[in-house]
Amino acid sequence: AAGEGGAFPIDGTACEDVTIRGCTFRGMVAGVGTHRHYNDDGSMEAPESQASNVVVTNCVFESMMSYAVSMFCFRDSAIVGNTVTTAAGSEASGFRVIGRSSVRIAGNRLSSIGAHGVSLEAEDDEALVAEIRSNGINGTADHGVCSIGKRISAVIAGNEIRNAGRNGLDVVGGEAEVSGNEIRSPGNYGVCVRDGAALKAKAGSNVYLTGDGTLTVNGNAKNGIKV
Repeated sequence: AAGEGGAFPIDGTACEDVTIRGCTFRGMVAGVGTHRHYNDDGSMEAPESQASNVVVTNCVFESMMSYAVSMFCFRDSAIVGNTVTTAAGSEASGFRVIGRSSVRIAGNRLSSIGAHGVSLEAEDDEALVAEIRSNGINGTADHGVCSIGKRISAVIAGNEIRNAGRNGLDVVGGEAEVSGNEIRSPGNYGVCVRDGAALKAKAGSNVYLTGDGTLTVNGNAKNGIKV
């Protein structure tokens, strides 16, 4: 984007078959991924081609000012086995996936995050597929995991989410298959599903509507979701 000062020009060529392994990022604005999201007028501009088979694994992100990993229109990519601590700032998410993407996020440990632990975001005409599995997220100012988009399809399984400032899992539109998560001490709901989203919960979970029409899910140790 023209408004990104201090950045080298790029020709729009997408990355393919890249592995970033065992690196430490400390005290930076952002870590790995797509940094050019916005035009000068504040609008988002999707890249013409998708990055593919990009893997970020076994890295450490400390005191990031924005986000640790951001993937904007990445396909067949993965964020696996990383550690994120103290991501400060009101818009700081640990991992962010945007636009038409297919990404696996697994086995990561995140703590003291300024916004969401993991966020998925897509416009109504963009399909985003994500698997969020076996992550530990402790201490987020906003949601533990947030999914916003009508064409998002996410599997959210086996995660441990503690001390989310708002909801442990927040699903707005799209579809989420939720099972085996342990959610403790959220500020609001363990799981909140809004705006026409479809939820698939493991059999036996207690699904009900609250007074304000928000769909929430509670369960016990034998159910797919424990709150």
